[in-house]
Amino acid sequence: MIPLKKAISLIDRNVSKIEKIEEINTNNCLSRILAKNYKAKFNSPRYDTSSMDGVVILKKDLNKIERFRIVGEIKAGSSINTEIKSGEAKLIFTGAYIPGRKEKIVIQNENCNFKNNQSEVIIKNSKNLATNIRVKGSNFKKGEICLKKNSYLNIRSLSLANSLELESIKVKIKPRIALIISGDEIKSESNPHGQLNSSNTILIEQLTKYFGGEIIDIKFVLDLEKDIEKKFESLNDYDLLVTSGGLSVGKYDLIKSSLKKKNLNIIFEKILIKPGKPISFGKLEKNKYFLGLPGNPVSCFIGSIFFLNQIMQNLKGERKKYFEPIFAKSASFLKRNNHLTSINRLKIIKKKNCYFFKVFDSQDSSLLNLLVKSDGFIIREPNSPYIRVGSKHEIFLFSDFKNFKI
Repeated sequence: MIPLKKAISLIDRNVSKIEKIEEINTNNCLSRILAKNYKAKFNSPRYDTSSMDGVVILKKDLNKIERFRIVGEIKAGSSINTEIKSGEAKLIFTGAYIPGRKEKIVIQNENCNFKNNQSEVIIKNSKNLATNIRVKGSNFKKGEICLKKNSYLNIRSLSLANSLELESIKVKIKPRIALIISGDEIKSESNPHGQLNSSNTILIEQLTKYFGGEIIDIKFVLDLEKDIEKKFESLNDYDLLVTSGGLSVGKYDLIKSSLKKKNLNIIFEKILIKPGKPISFGKLEKNKYFLGLPGNPVSCFIGSIFFLNQIMQNLKGERKKYFEPIFAKSASFLKRNNHLTSINRLKIIKKKNCYFFKVFDSQDSSLLNLLVKSDGFIIREPNSPYIRVGSKHEIFLFSDFKNFKI
């Protein structure tokens, strides 16, 4: 058995980034990683435009002429109008192009006094007025890199991509995950007489999506080597094979022995951690990886947020923190820890604007209902000393998981 930190280090050293890319519709690119730089093919705005509703006049006329004759109007979307002359003005609306080539200024409506049924305008408070013009290229200039390779596409960057008129974008391929759920007791189409629904299937599916991958295949297998080998051989192409159950040393724990016949090279297969001791990791062939997770749902969950997370980050070539520690005070006494890294589920209690945590008495790895009632967990290092009531410690909250999409 190896320590938790060494297990994570071994994954970090052995899992390589996926280099394949694909081009997909811009609307489907949220949270994807850009595979290339994107430069603007035009200026934005393409021409000088008005940032206000008002009137446009020649700048040289400001403070020299008080009353202007209105000779037309320009709205957003109109083609560029002809030049205006000294003493003339045109009604102009936000986003409309500034006409002609001579230097202009837009006077917003608040500084306009319209006369004779809007055929004339008198400029009020004409000193120190802003030009109210968005200059050509002030948003982005032709040739400027607006979307950078290896950056995440969030809601803001997708809006910019639309302004750049990008109908499709080249992104890095999502890690493809194949999933094998083992056990005679699990109900499935191939085993309708099973006794239990697989809670781990949806758990792994959703965490895979959360960490930026996609499930491309799910197989349910019986506790038979022949069935495991047959279902394994029928899998679609994948980057990571995740299994649930069948990892211990019992008579019917056959996942690793079956996959070793298919060239599985085990890198580690037991970790000094509770829950999740049987978690295993290895390689099946070049750039194809194996993660064996326990069948108990809490062990599967803990294994996923530590190890599935780490593998996915390496496959995507990223370093992202999905949750940050906070400090809270213990509401109960905890005895000295044993030789394992203990991941203890806890409940948060708020007293007088101070946060306390209480570790659940039962830490049984099969208690999915208790996991749902938990607010987070505390990581206790091997042989760490007892925890006193009122002492402050680092804890992690499930509500702090972040996806950085905005």
